[in-house]
Amino acid sequence: MIDMISGALAGLRSAADLIRVAVDTRDAAKLAEARSALLDRIIDVQTACIDLQAKQQTLSNEKHAMADRIRDLEDELRELKATHGKIERYARAKTAAGAVVYIDKETEGAADGPVYACAACMGKGKVTTLQPQRGGAFLVCPEGHPRIPTGKRLPAPRRQVVARMV
Repeated sequence: MIDMISGALAGLRSAADLIRVAVDTRDAAKLAEARSALLDRIIDVQTACIDLQAKQQTLSNEKHAMADRIRDLEDELRELKATHGKIERYARAKTAAGAVVYIDKETEGAADGPVYACAACMGKGKVTTLQPQRGGAFLVCPEGHPRIPTGKRLPAPRRQVVARMV
């Protein structure tokens, strides 16, 4: 009977050990499953972080491009204001020959004559000073526009007297 009890106790111990092994195996499987799920979640989070970094880089590049564009537009606006200030100094007029030019209001009554600007250039928002040619009979634009008749008479050509010896 003691042998039976001893055998029963040994059997119970073996059964308990088997149960422990089974529980440990089940717990290890659950841990492995939980670890796998956690690693999958970490990979998902890392992928999301990489996507966010790429989007942030794109937005940063766009921001810098916009800042450059704003700077360019501000420079252009500054130039337009300066050009507008220059254009405001001129008044539209016609030469004696009927050609349209612009006259600098500040030099209009000057003793050495007014400063003229090209009407074609003014139409493009650019102030170009016309230069007299052929004694003031024409005004010439340095931008290559056709010369403008002023209505002044050409100076009489100088005649050279050549003496002949006979």
